[in-house]
Amino acid sequence: MVRHISLLAVLALSLLFQPFAGAVDLPDYSFHTIPNTTYYGGIHGITKDRIGRIWFSGHEAVCVYDGNTFVRKEKEIMNMSPYDSWNFGEVRTAGKDCRLIVGSNHGMIMLDYESMSFDCLFPGNIGPFDVSRKGEVWMVRDGRVEMFNDDDLSAGTFVPSLNPVPSFVSSVFCTEDEVYASVRNVLMKYNPDN
Repeated sequence: MVRHISLLAVLALSLLFQPFAGAVDLPDYSFHTIPNTTYYGGIHGITKDRIGRIWFSGHEAVCVYDGNTFVRKEKEIMNMSPYDSWNFGEVRTAGKDCRLIVGSNHGMIMLDYESMSFDCLFPGNIGPFDVSRKGEVWMVRDGRVEMFNDDDLSAGTFVPSLNPVPSFVSSVFCTEDEVYASVRNVLMKYNPDN
């Protein structure tokens, strides 16, 4: 009896909300299946690159979506050190020309659009990173906060005030004027202009 009442309630509600069913016109959308990878535990980053493709990164995968298909790219990155275990973090675009950068346990990886190959900008274990409006990339590398500017990709700048010793920085993010870093239960603020 209870089962029949529940079924009647569902049918009544579906008739009640039927006028709203046309709000989403499914022919206007296309659905694609993401390739089967181990990143289903969570997507670490999603970004759109300078030529309009969508990039996804996960624990052991980097994929690009060109509007029609998904293509896995982690093997191309792993060719830099093919016998090592790789893990990927965030994927973002940075700088005036929207360079694609990927954090990994082997370094900050950048896509070279001319050769369509990947290069390592900085070695090390790259944790969370964020891009400021000025184009600076603030990253956690080997547990410490560093910053590099789009104009000078050759070296990261260590930021002492955001790196208490011997603690490990677990996250970093940028706002309009400040950079924040978290260490255990402490949130630290840094103003790069001061």
